[in-house]
Amino acid sequence: MAAVRTPRYIFFPARAAGMLRIRKTPDPIDSYLDRTGYVPSFIDEARQDLHVPLPTLLAVAKSSAQTFQWKGKTTYVLDYTHFSTIQSKTRKLPILSAVNIDGKALQKKTTSHKTWRPDPRIPTSIQLVDGVYGTQKNGFFSRGHMTRRLDPGWGPPALANRADEDTYHATNAAPQVQSFNDGVWGEIEDYILENTRSTRRICVFTGPVLRNGDPLIHGVKVPLQFWKVVAFLHPATSELAATGYVSSQATEVAGLLDRGLVPAIESITGRGPIRTTVQSSGLVPGERLPPAVERTAYFVVSEALANVAKHSDATSCEVRVRRDGGSLVVEVADDGQGGAATEAGGGLAGLASRVAGVDGTFEVSSPPGGPTLVRAVIPLGVSATVDAQAPLPAASRRTPSGTRPCSPHPCPYQGRPKLSAVARTTYPSWSTT
Repeated sequence: MAAVRTPRYIFFPARAAGMLRIRKTPDPIDSYLDRTGYVPSFIDEARQDLHVPLPTLLAVAKSSAQTFQWKGKTTYVLDYTHFSTIQSKTRKLPILSAVNIDGKALQKKTTSHKTWRPDPRIPTSIQLVDGVYGTQKNGFFSRGHMTRRLDPGWGPPALANRADEDTYHATNAAPQVQSFNDGVWGEIEDYILENTRSTRRICVFTGPVLRNGDPLIHGVKVPLQFWKVVAFLHPATSELAATGYVSSQATEVAGLLDRGLVPAIESITGRGPIRTTVQSSGLVPGERLPPAVERTAYFVVSEALANVAKHSDATSCEVRVRRDGGSLVVEVADDGQGGAATEAGGGLAGLASRVAGVDGTFEVSSPPGGPTLVRAVIPLGVSATVDAQAPLPAASRRTPSGTRPCSPHPCPYQGRPKLSAVARTTYPSWSTT
């Protein structure tokens, strides 16, 4: 008999917003007119050779960057207090964040109101305010600051407080597993800030590595790697130098979701605005199916639920997972308005392609007026080798450690051995894609 599973938690907008200090209404746009943002000449204005401009966006990143009209010109740089960000309109995440840090003027403590909110200068629809964020124990992510809140908090107390508050924009955050944020990534940030206190001024650039193959979790492509570059005046040579770090949260993401197929599906059905139930049959509790099967099934459910939330006007939804002989059958049914179609370039077409890639079948029944049924049949004997674009990451994807010198002289920002970081380079021979 089918085991009916109901979500362990339901999304209540007002209550959740208060608990997580989220405000979905942006501040007045005129309140940003005095933000000057990242300053390229920050390290030493008098020396042109020490100026550190924003990274050059290569073709893919530039086409994704959200432009807007500001102070009489078209730009994609969002200026805040002592830092700037560039937002990806396709990923709804920052491409990068750049901050000036004055180590000698850092405030030890700020008293800002720490409330996450969107930026009014660009559409709220391309800013990730909620949905994928929550507690790690329930399978969700923390809002990982790209420019850390302590970094721009220098100068007079009022200015430092405002800088701290500015870091709580959706345009300065990306999903990070809390254990990764507190672990190696936090150690990197602590190490940089500790060294900055003995240095006058530095520039720090941070961002997620945005790849097409990033796993789709809670309807959001979650980046598995993050990069950070520090530019500074080398004390031994009085020349511009830089050190860089790349760290992966693939292991942490895998651990977050590695609870089996049905629990993983349950974790994404209890957060949306439509009440959803999960039914499973023919599966032994705790049973693990071939990785390619689990990943494809998870992808089908995640993408189908995203389509239900966006387009169906449904009031209820049901996810059914069952073993049928040598296949796994996955169905997502809703009572919405119907009319869904597998169109080229659409989300359902992507699902069909993914299922076909593991030798499965995919069909959609969605007459006008509803209801809609999305159905995938996935052979249980599929080889994991065909799952080249698996949405759930494997622990083995952690980036291996490796270094190369940033200069012929000892570098004060050389990463400690315990940091899994680390590729180093000499500025400005770097750019972001």
